[in-house]
Amino acid sequence: MVILPFILNLGNYKPPTNALGLARHESPKYAFKYLRTTCGSKVYPELSERFLRWALKQHYKALGYKVSMRRIRLGNTEIDGEAIGPEAERIAIEIKTPRDDLARGIGQLAEALAFGYRKAVLVTTLKKTGTIDDSVFKRFGFGLIGVDSHGNIHVVRYKKNTMTPRTSV
Repeated sequence: MVILPFILNLGNYKPPTNALGLARHESPKYAFKYLRTTCGSKVYPELSERFLRWALKQHYKALGYKVSMRRIRLGNTEIDGEAIGPEAERIAIEIKTPRDDLARGIGQLAEALAFGYRKAVLVTTLKKTGTIDDSVFKRFGFGLIGVDSHGNIHVVRYKKNTMTPRTSV
């Protein structure tokens, strides 16, 4: 009977890992902590939609909201999630990565307000929030949230829905 030596050496067994060398059960926050400590302070990873979802979900849970990050169909569009506050206040959440179309995201938020959501929030990277004009957010009362590479949330613009109907002259 032939026993292969690598089968017997179970002391060197490691659980399955991702591309960063971390166990799959670890959250993205630990992945970026690992990158900062092992690769130096200048790490600019591509912020994926999964990471943006995770950071936003942690933020709203800390504020006491019940968060559902599943796609919700509203007419001809879909939003990425919703947060329900303690007073049953519903907030529509749309997440856009740097590669996504921001104009489409703003249209999805307008559709969410038409379907009865009290507030609507566009979430993207902190760098991308600097390129967006504030006039849309002022007019319709959308929120704009930026997430940095460490998972910190930066509320760029967040106002109550102040949309008023126009009167004809």
